[in-house]
Amino acid sequence: MISKKGALYISIPLLIISILTILFFATDFVFSATHTSTASLTPEWTDGNTFVNFDVEICNDITSVDPINEIRIYKHSEYSGVTCDSEPGWGKEEIFGYCIYENNTAELIDPGECTTFDFNATTPITDGVRTWHFETRDIDEEWHPIYDTTTVDETPPVTNKTYGIPHYTNETSEWISNNTQVRLSAYDPEPHPSGVNVTLWRNTLVDN
Repeated sequence: MISKKGALYISIPLLIISILTILFFATDFVFSATHTSTASLTPEWTDGNTFVNFDVEICNDITSVDPINEIRIYKHSEYSGVTCDSEPGWGKEEIFGYCIYENNTAELIDPGECTTFDFNATTPITDGVRTWHFETRDIDEEWHPIYDTTTVDETPPVTNKTYGIPHYTNETSEWISNNTQVRLSAYDPEPHPSGVNVTLWRNTLVDN
């Protein structure tokens, strides 16, 4: 038979072991996310049905604990012919659905540093904002999904033309003189206005 005093002696070590076990798993859980990363994808705007070379800059936040030694680029289902370029110091493997870059050397992405990875793809034919999925993994095998967007803009700008004076019209024609000022104004309409890059014009003379 175990006395109350003996039971107390047994229960105290068990209590200490239980507390230490809880603290171990709790701190492991709290500190398991040992890095924070971001992705910046360029170009932000593309034409539709166009072969494009994309750059994604992967950064390891300055507050991270561990360096990053693995990058994954997940292939977007709406883009065709996605291939990843080689990056010096990183081993590359292309698997169905994504590319893996691994680095077990000194050329890791340390906290506060960034590395750019290139990949190529043919853009969709329709307008729209598409989200790309990336992933970073550190030397403790902790991983982070990260995302950035790029937009396909297939809607051309709208150009408006107005005349100064003299300016004459009838039901079928318009007349201006050599002194008439012609004003062109353009805007890029919704749903994905990337802006107007340039406005081109041509002047053609016709016989009276």
